[in-house]
Amino acid sequence: MPPRFFSPTSLPRTQTPVALELDASIVQHLHVLRLSVGDAIVLFDAQTNEAEKSDEGELLATIATLERRHATATAEAWRTTQRESPLDITLVQALAVGDKMDLIVQKATELGATCVAPIRSTRTTLKLDAERAAKRLQHWRGVAIAACEQCGRNRLPRIADIADLDQAVAQATKSGACAILHPDGGVSLHDWTQAHRQQALAIIVGPEGGFTDEEIALARAHGAPLVTLGPRVLRTETAGLAALAVMQACAGDLG
Repeated sequence: MPPRFFSPTSLPRTQTPVALELDASIVQHLHVLRLSVGDAIVLFDAQTNEAEKSDEGELLATIATLERRHATATAEAWRTTQRESPLDITLVQALAVGDKMDLIVQKATELGATCVAPIRSTRTTLKLDAERAAKRLQHWRGVAIAACEQCGRNRLPRIADIADLDQAVAQATKSGACAILHPDGGVSLHDWTQAHRQQALAIIVGPEGGFTDEEIALARAHGAPLVTLGPRVLRTETAGLAALAVMQACAGDLG
């Protein structure tokens, strides 16, 4: 399959050859991958109208010119393609240290999450001021774009602004069904997903040290039950991704 690139500008939905100016970010990738004039590429813009999915897809193109800072392509055909899950899933993820958040965003994108919502919590080790938070969000959005380029998604997952647990749970329960992942959950994630699969879903994952009793009580007060993945306690960077895989399998998106 030709390499795929996200275009920040809208692409023509056409079956007729059209000349295109390529974005500077794409030009840089062309050089990194050592592509040449005449090589095939695939472009997508993620600008699907949510009310009408018929324009969702990708553009097959060929590199026409390639210079150091400038490149053009010949758009050959728009291909309507739908690779999204039937589930609308938000991963509400407590901030994790190091490159763990990069991993979580990358794999959540590959696993079909609609949104990744980072949250602060009492035991969150990673502390970010406003400036650093803005930079991290921009970085994570770039990670999501790269993951979409790799996995074939033509819609970018939303990376929400960092919020408090209370804000995130209130928003999630207002929009659909929300549950908190916990080793002592009274119901399996599989059964909970099957019961609520017609709604927007949000699964909340705690930090390395887990949520406090007060935070769990807060989530439950908003109507978010405790659900479990099984008998083992998973690390924060493992738990959310395993949960997404289980939920997508329930909907037939995986497996």
